Amino acid sequence: MGIVNKKTIEDFYAVKRLAVIGVSRDKHDYSRSFYSEMLRRGYDVAPVNPNLESVDGRKCYASVKDITPAVDHAVALLPPEKTEHALTECAAAGVKTIWLHQQHIGQGVTNTRAIYICEEKGIKLITGFCPFMFMPKTAFPHRLHGAILKLIGAYPK
Repeated sequence: MGIVNKKTIEDFYAVKRLAVIGVSRDKHDYSRSFYSEMLRRGYDVAPVNPNLESVDGRKCYASVKDITPAVDHAVALLPPEKTEHALTECAAAGVKTIWLHQQHIGQGVTNTRAIYICEEKGIKLITGFCPFMFMPKTAFPHRLHGAILKLIGAYPK
């Protein structure tokens, strides 16, 4: 799997079509904010949530395996107990790169089996960092978060 580096993150954002797994029906949830921001920035985003038929007028998929045409990149915004299943489905769907983020500051990824699945299946994994922080021209709080990580030497190089 290797250490997450800046190039892997830049390559992730260079792809303009991806899935967002775990999009919430709650418009104020982190997952919806991320999903909406990606759409606003011109990305073709396929929302994934087995409990929703649509999100903001776009078809919502029950599984990443249902997306046509298939996606190579996905962001999984899920609680620990759901990540393993989602990553297994991503592997079956041919997803090549996954950004795994668990929306709680300082929590990190607590399902180590999910990380192992990515390594076992040869999927590039980005984890340990908030996806908002690396968006070009991101909002102030996310730039501040990045600046703090740079200051303490934890920002990817």
